[in-house]
Amino acid sequence: MLKGMRSPGETMEKNPDETSQTYFEECKNRRPNMAFLEAEVIPHRTVDGQEVNHRIRYAICRSSEGPSNGEIIRKVYYKGAAVFQDSARYEFKQGTWVIDAFIKVPLNAGLGVYEVDTIISYKKTSRRIRNSFTVIKQD
Repeated sequence: MLKGMRSPGETMEKNPDETSQTYFEECKNRRPNMAFLEAEVIPHRTVDGQEVNHRIRYAICRSSEGPSNGEIIRKVYYKGAAVFQDSARYEFKQGTWVIDAFIKVPLNAGLGVYEVDTIISYKKTSRRIRNSFTVIKQD
């Protein structure tokens, strides 16, 4: 149900002032770098032919610097082999943002666990987050 309420693209959750208040300690110590980063995949269980929602949430503290260019890379692995990859240049902005993308699970995809690596390159650093989802047999 939650996946159905989301659409592809980016949405601001909090403006830069709200973000700096929410992540006060992180912003004080790490400014102007990314104060928060997470990724998730829903649903956690699906059947072949369906889509999973990949969501990235990041927070960048308020600063005198403008947006910074970077890259988002998504890689999906099944039994250790890469089965999907995409990448996009992205302009990281101050505030708290969510970025939603949808990944289609091919028909006749193998059953089992799929690992999703999210790699964020920003300001000459890279951060990696790993999530997973499971393809199950359709009843």
